[in-house]
Amino acid sequence: MNKSLKRNTKVRPRRRCKLVALFLLLTSSVTASTTDLVWDKTPIPLDLEVGEERIVHFAEPMSVGLPANLRSIVRVQSIGNSVYFLATETFERQRVLMRSTTDGSIVVFDLAAGTEPAVSKNVYVRSAQSSSDTRAAIRDLNYAVLTRFAAQFAYSPPRLVRAPKGVLPVPIPKSSRGLVRGLNVRTEPYAAWKTNSGLYLTAIKLTNTSNEPVEFHPRVLRGRWLTATFHHYRLLPKDSGADQTLVYLISRYPFKQALEQ
Repeated sequence: MNKSLKRNTKVRPRRRCKLVALFLLLTSSVTASTTDLVWDKTPIPLDLEVGEERIVHFAEPMSVGLPANLRSIVRVQSIGNSVYFLATETFERQRVLMRSTTDGSIVVFDLAAGTEPAVSKNVYVRSAQSSSDTRAAIRDLNYAVLTRFAAQFAYSPPRLVRAPKGVLPVPIPKSSRGLVRGLNVRTEPYAAWKTNSGLYLTAIKLTNTSNEPVEFHPRVLRGRWLTATFHHYRLLPKDSGADQTLVYLISRYPFKQALEQ
């Protein structure tokens, strides 16, 4: 039975649902606008730019033990596996403890705020003491596993979807303009993730805006992608009930940087 997207905007149901995996073995030398850190029991320096939010992503949900003197000048929000920091004043480096709500383990940060821009907005933290099972799970995050997860996220009931270990959500791209060339297709960012091994997974919704059917092939896509998988390889004319689908893109760098290559 066909399913519509359960999150964000919906894609109209199709009579046939078929994944067509199209692999593009490409490379890129663009520097990612993220920071990857390893917790090895040494306090992690974290610098904030006053007035600019910085996001720290973990493999599990965390609670933050903010010192009392910082509570009026640092806004902290924990949402899922991510912690959002926003400083309203400068302050010298201070110790901040973050505790896992899953197993109680602690990660130590040395937090400071100033006027200099932070190196990146998104910080990803992984533990050097990962269990062998977790390390094996990360190694098993191949292209097929990631693409299958993205498809389940889009089309399966939320209660049945569980992200593989080592896969974290990242902010959805603001725009996907220019992704598809030569076709009358509208593109809309839908969802995005990053793996602990450094791969980026992005789902983009495609809508046929013409009165003719369209077919997809990797060569219609701009950018450098390790894989590009169209949930449906063919769309019928607009307003036909079968004029929308998703493309799942895997890259070595965030969507924007990969698209610009």
